[in-house]
Amino acid sequence: MPRAHQLARLALPVSLIAALLAAMSTPVGASVAGDMNGDGRDELVVGVPDEDLGAAPDAGLVHVLRGTPGGPTVRRDVKLGQQSFGGAPEPSDRFGGAIAACDLNGDRRSDLALGAAAEDLSGVRDVGVVHVVYGDRSRLVGRNTLLSQRGKVAGKPNAGDFFGASLAVGNFNGDRYDDLVVGVPGKDQRRGTRVASGAVVVIYGSPNGLRGEGSRIYSQAGPVAGVPQDFDAFGVAVAAGDLDGDGIDDIAIGAPGKAVGGSQAAGVVHVLFGSRNGIRAAGNLRLDQADAGGQVESGDAFGRVVAIGDFDADGDGDLAVSAIGEDGSAGAVSVFDDGVGAPGRTLVPGSGTTPGSAQAGAEWGRSLAAADFNGDGDDDLAIGAPFADARGRAEAGTVTVLGGDPGGLGTPGGFVVDQGSIRRTTAGVGDQLGWALQSGDFNGDRIADLAIAARGDDRRGTDTGTVYVLPGSSSSLEPVRATRIWQGRKALGERPENGDRFGTGL
Repeated sequence: MPRAHQLARLALPVSLIAALLAAMSTPVGASVAGDMNGDGRDELVVGVPDEDLGAAPDAGLVHVLRGTPGGPTVRRDVKLGQQSFGGAPEPSDRFGGAIAACDLNGDRRSDLALGAAAEDLSGVRDVGVVHVVYGDRSRLVGRNTLLSQRGKVAGKPNAGDFFGASLAVGNFNGDRYDDLVVGVPGKDQRRGTRVASGAVVVIYGSPNGLRGEGSRIYSQAGPVAGVPQDFDAFGVAVAAGDLDGDGIDDIAIGAPGKAVGGSQAAGVVHVLFGSRNGIRAAGNLRLDQADAGGQVESGDAFGRVVAIGDFDADGDGDLAVSAIGEDGSAGAVSVFDDGVGAPGRTLVPGSGTTPGSAQAGAEWGRSLAAADFNGDGDDDLAIGAPFADARGRAEAGTVTVLGGDPGGLGTPGGFVVDQGSIRRTTAGVGDQLGWALQSGDFNGDRIADLAIAARGDDRRGTDTGTVYVLPGSSSSLEPVRATRIWQGRKALGERPENGDRFGTGL
């Protein structure tokens, strides 16, 4: 069903504050899948944070679907909820809102980090936790651990932290184990005088998996450049990749609520660099829209989504940043494909080689996924616009795919996917195709595929949600060969209910 655009009609700063508070418990979908059982095919992980469990509304659920030569299968899927870890589902925990696949213990099988950013701890509301599930060759999922700031993880838990609202995986010290970045966008700084200015926590992997010891919290209160202000939401979006070509991953952190000059919620992105000793405090960068040839304006929310891929095949990671509030929330994406130290450029639909047309309220860039969808050696970029109108249907949603090229992202152009281009599917009002994206090699052919959430799809109910998996090929993604997955299929073992919004947490 279509949303109402009340926030767009409210005056600043009330609308911005309300939007940022909602954003902290509403994930941004742009994750990379992993191979949990070591068979050479990635598993598709679908978060349903709005799933009601018993008497607990919005407790949240996660489906893990096995990869096969034909793509993800609904047979023998694994369902995970907080009850799977010895806990109990509670109202509004929103388990599965953020998802990251990683090899935290170096066993060559992917593990899962699953955020429940609105989890209450000891009666304190919306503190947030992250569940880590380790891959297993025979059972798909094995042992699990719980991460929170109440344990050995850096930081102290406080109401409204939303620990786990965003997650990213990289190798920040050059060892054999992946490390985890956890966004804490609601974190207050300076003894609560900077409300929801935000933070991130970096937790390092080891032969035994993640270890809270040695983890570190980073914020604009130190050592990140800048001064924390109310509702910066630093950490509401995070991405990891090697941005400086030294062989060690770095971190991009969005702070979309940051004021720049006199422009409220214009937004910035901070880049923290890795080293043999882990993320280093010195030399971090701060970027805004002016660094990408754009104009800094109130409400643009630059940094609401970040992604890293190698778009020009030069071996170094390139940064993509969404400004979903640009031009009446039409949205824009800035790309730094000559390195984060060089000027970037800002892309909008219908300009240059970028296909489509700008639409007010579409939020082009609400999700991003960087992967090589045609196997040519450079990454492509998928850009979701869940509130775009398509085929005469309001807020049906679209996804734009831009091709990577040595000349830069989008040099050879791209194409737009809507539900009308997916086989046996029609666009529906309020379907919100492109709300979340997940890339992975689900069929084992060594070319990336793309899962796209249409979380508002009305399939056997209102806003029950559908996920479409588009296989990659030598000519790029193929919508006509897409697979549809929803909870109404018997093998998933879960009945669709109104408001589930299956796929919100891709």
